[in-house]
Amino acid sequence: MKKIIYIALVTVALFSCDLEEDPVTSTGKTAIFNSESGLSMYINSLYGTASLYGYRSDLDSHLACYAGVDRYFTDNYGPDNVNSWYYSTPRACNYFLENNTSSDVSESIRNNYNGIARYFRAVWYADMIQKYNDVPLIDHVLEPDETEELYGTRTPRTEVADFVYSDFEYAYNNITTRKDPYASIITKDVVLFQWAKFCLYEASWRKYHPTLLGLSSTATTWFQRAQTIAELLINTGDYSLYTDGTAQAYHNMFLASDPTKISSEVLYAWTYGASINLYHATTRCMNSPSYLGGATCPIRYIINMYLNEDGTRFTDNPDYKTMTFQEETKNRDPRMAMNYRTPGYTRISITGAKVRTNPDWSLAYNGYCLRKFASDYTKYDTESTETTCYITMRYAELLLIWAEAKAELGTITDADWAKSVGAIRARAGIKGGINQKPTVADPYLKTLFSTTTDPTLLEIRRERFVELDSEGSHTWSDILRWAEGQMLNLPQEGVYIKEFNTYLDMDEDGNPDLFLYTSADKKPAKAVSGVVYRQVDINPSDGWSCITGVMDDGHTIRYNVTSAPRVFNERCYLSPIATTAITLNPNLKQNPGW
Repeated sequence: MKKIIYIALVTVALFSCDLEEDPVTSTGKTAIFNSESGLSMYINSLYGTASLYGYRSDLDSHLACYAGVDRYFTDNYGPDNVNSWYYSTPRACNYFLENNTSSDVSESIRNNYNGIARYFRAVWYADMIQKYNDVPLIDHVLEPDETEELYGTRTPRTEVADFVYSDFEYAYNNITTRKDPYASIITKDVVLFQWAKFCLYEASWRKYHPTLLGLSSTATTWFQRAQTIAELLINTGDYSLYTDGTAQAYHNMFLASDPTKISSEVLYAWTYGASINLYHATTRCMNSPSYLGGATCPIRYIINMYLNEDGTRFTDNPDYKTMTFQEETKNRDPRMAMNYRTPGYTRISITGAKVRTNPDWSLAYNGYCLRKFASDYTKYDTESTETTCYITMRYAELLLIWAEAKAELGTITDADWAKSVGAIRARAGIKGGINQKPTVADPYLKTLFSTTTDPTLLEIRRERFVELDSEGSHTWSDILRWAEGQMLNLPQEGVYIKEFNTYLDMDEDGNPDLFLYTSADKKPAKAVSGVVYRQVDINPSDGWSCITGVMDDGHTIRYNVTSAPRVFNERCYLSPIATTAITLNPNLKQNPGW
């Protein structure tokens, strides 16, 4: 079935843009709209239009990387250098909806495909208002003489949001397939997931951006919608958190090649494999400092957010700021070792031998090295032949959507906590705090988040950052909807180094593997095999000479000291509209601050 989908997608791409005009031959609209196979072929062409991010997204706000969020803090990001918006997706959906009227196809079949078309239209418009706020709403195929709509103003966000909601509602009521074991097509369950996610985003935006939107009085309605819709999916009983009988289930889920093996949790994923001749290069991407334009190194605040294995807070330890990498990685939430390279991490070599593997300092300029999604087999460091699934929608996130909506409404109970956040933590291997919601706010989280001090909401935010760590643009999206832009100003700090100019054993195997020296004359004349030598800058008044520096405490290293500190501008809560778009239609007007 998946193979047919991919073939159809390629086929339709060749002519779907010109379906408005019938070719000279007898094939044309009739061939598409007079049979279910034609409807299916057209709809399959829309699958490439959905906003489904891959791994190592440049929008991960807690990853310091050359091609990352830094661009939002420079003059290189603005109306003159962003892409113009294109309405090809809603136009394709509108065209389908207007022409899918043939009596040769039963009404239920036509409505099923109309539901999928309206799903894709809903996802596109949801993405647009989250980026731009008010956007032109076009619900039919425009003709050249419809100048009033072609050059109209932006439709108010409230009207577009209601339109998106109704499209999701129609899709849910009319799509006939409820669950796909291959997690590769749009089903009722996929609609519920995206519908609930949209409602939560909309509710958060309205609550936490009262000045920008003036819609805070309507936030409760959208939180209630998010809860209700999430419960529709929960109550199907078809989904649960993935387990495979091992303590590494969370890690193994992201390395599965057969989507049917993880469909208990995964609702949607890009599927790869030899049978469909599709491969990817995630491991090569994750483990190469240049493959996608720069190193990826997580910022220390995300490391601090991981709990201890017993469920207590790591940052309650008064010495947490001065703990070394070796010390801070002990007895932590097991997901830390599954998401990052920590002492004892092993990989499988070409010969099949297990090899202890350090953080790669060509990737980890600040000491932290991402592991999540990367294969345990070293051969994929140089190959582009992986077949693991790209997971884009999973039940764990749905549980967090539900829990957050209930917490925002003030109705979350201990039983709700145990069913959602507690269950997610228990699957990871955390032993404590899984059956009762928190009643005391974490002081450390209060220093990170400024828009709430509610203990439960703070812990749900922590859980989103940890459970969804590095999966696409979740953290960036969350920071925007919660109005927590100041988090992007956090320095790109890394591990704490007690002593420089000495050999360090970062993976605790009894052998030195790192030497950080503070000036050229401190570097040993004779290199030791297996040791990475890296210069760090301590005194900025002398001028920066390398990419790794030291924070004011004299011990904590940081990444990219050659660049100016990040300063978040509130205009970045919304994206700029391209100058080219406004030139074509001056009635669009620019977003505030741009």
